[in-house]
Amino acid sequence: SLSAGDVGFVALSALKSHKLKKWQNAYKAVDSGLYEPISQGMIKLKNSPNPELAKRFYDFILSDKAKEIFKKYGYEI
Repeated sequence: SLSAGDVGFVALSALKSHKLKKWQNAYKAVDSGLYEPISQGMIKLKNSPNPELAKRFYDFILSDKAKEIFKKYGYEI
């Protein structure tokens, strides 16, 4: 039988972090047909104190390299 601490929900991105490495083979993903995906957004502030750095970060987040990192941690692109 299961106790209250035997089962829980956690974001797949957290599960794939090095801190939870021992659990990476002990999970069952929830069927994506059972929930609506959470859409993420991003904005670049016009009044950024460092607009060039903000633009570089913004461009990186949209890059293929960043997309691979997101996929590695369980995000859908």
